[in-house]
Amino acid sequence: MFIALLEFRNLYTRYPLGITAVRPEPDSIALGVESEERAAEILFNLLPSYVSDHEVHGVPGLRITRRDQTAIELQVLGELARLRLTGLPATVWRSAEARALAQWIDPDSMQLCWRSSPRT
Repeated sequence: MFIALLEFRNLYTRYPLGITAVRPEPDSIALGVESEERAAEILFNLLPSYVSDHEVHGVPGLRITRRDQTAIELQVLGELARLRLTGLPATVWRSAEARALAQWIDPDSMQLCWRSSPRT
């Protein structure tokens, strides 16, 4: 996941990589995200999507597993480690998720893998 954060960075940000803070924990890492624009860019590049006859875009198996007042949590299915993106209110996270979806040319022709059942 972290390689994708390094590779896909198209915004000028005040903080390196648009991350204001890093808090490692035994089974997770929390990253403070600088802005809605950077949050949308992170979600767009990390959450997996598939177009028939093409490869998966994003991190295969990654899902949004939890949402709360100031963060969302991402986890690859079957893995213990979690990525917690923090620092923005829930309304901004919802808006960032909508912005990430809007970046696809035709989201109706894609399989948005991260929106499918956690068991698939």
